[in-house]
Amino acid sequence: MELADRRAIAGQVNLVIGPIEGAVDDFMDIVAEINTRPGDTSHVPCVHIGQGYEMICSVFSDAGDLLLRLDGSSLECCGEGVFRIRREQP
Repeated sequence: MELADRRAIAGQVNLVIGPIEGAVDDFMDIVAEINTRPGDTSHVPCVHIGQGYEMICSVFSDAGDLLLRLDGSSLECCGEGVFRIRREQP
């Protein structure tokens, strides 16, 4: 696990998590920041989630709800209340 506090430089906190013996695709890269909510100009808490250093989705606060934006990914239902976010291949 690696935590980088970049608030003073970039306004972000970065967290990289994964098993010690894992492959690059087993790692998750999480970036927390204040960002512009999709669809308007409000500044809200936002978390970007990636794998292998490539962002695949972003989650934005929205007046008590959460907005999920897929970044070059697709969403697939794989069980009751469980969804797989699949990276689109170029």
